Formats: sequence, C-alpha cells, structure tokens
Amino acid sequence: MTLARDLFDALTLGAQAKENGRAAGAGIWGNYVPAVCYVRSASDAEALDVAHKELIAELEAIGPLTKDHKNSLTSAKSVVKKAIMNGVDIWRREADGSIVFEDDKPVPRGKNDLQESKSDYEKVLAQVDALIKKFVSDTREPFTAAQLETIAGRLLVFAEGVNLEKQAAERSSPAAPF
Repeated sequence: MTLARDLFDALTLGAQAKENGRAAGAGIWGNYVPAVCYVRSASDAEALDVAHKELIAELEAIGPLTKDHKNSLTSAKSVVKKAIMNGVDIWRREADGSIVFEDDKPVPRGKNDLQESKSDYEKVLAQVDALIKKFVSDTREPFTAAQLETIAGRLLVFAEGVNLEKQAAERSSPAAPF
C-alpha cells in the first residue's frame, strides 16, 4: 500500500511541477517579449540582437544569471527573431488593431502561435535541411545498401512531386518561386 501511495504522491508532485513550469515559462515569455520589443523597440533581427544584449546586461546587474536562465532567454529570442524575420506580428491585438495590455504591459501572442505561423514552404525547407544535416552527420549510424535504396526511392518520389508542381506553377505564373 505504501508503494502505491508513494507513486500517487510522486504523480501529484510531478503534475504540480509541470504546472509550475508552464506558469514560469509563460511568465518568462510574457516579460521577455515586451522587454525587447516594446521597451527597446526591436523591430528587426539586428535591433533584436542589440536589445537582447542590453536586456542581459540589465538582468546581470540585478543578479547572476544561471545557464538555465540564459537558455530560456536565448530560446525566447530565437522564437521572436524568427517571427520578426517572417514579418509575423508578435502582439495580441484588439479588434481595432491596437495592442492588448494587461497590468499596464503589452501582451505578446503565445509562443506556440508564433512558432506555428511558419508557412508550409518554411516547414518543408526546415525538414529538408534537417534531413541533409542528419545524412551528412559524422555521428549517424551507417546505412545498409537496402536502406539507402529505400531512402533514394522516397527522395525520388519527393523530387518528382516537387518538379511536377514546379512545372505547373511555371505554366500558371511566370513569377514562380522556383
């Protein structure tokens, strides 16, 4: 009976820690974005880099930043930077287009909203880039001839599909993206 009770207690503690982690993450995101994009007006990738460095210096003046702190900030910066580079609005907006404020602070769109705002084109390119990176990696396991044949076949199907769509796009529009 004590093992079951200990397990129940561990599950409860784990759920509480998970919820606390979510709340902390939301707090980091909800404060990072306004700090670099509203207060410091970072509106392009270069300005974001400068604002991020200024914010790090300001935070370090308050107290030492741990590796976890810095990783959280870098992660938030990465999402904001991609959104800015893709021209995605990072702010939650009222119906009239004005920025939503809560407790006198501007409210950013959710991190997941910004990450999901990638176009299908960007998602496909990211997958292709990841595939290439993995294939040329020194740390991947060697493939057998049969595995390489399977990979080649699937890539050929993909390439043929891309080529057919490219040809269709060229026929319908002289300014195709390919």
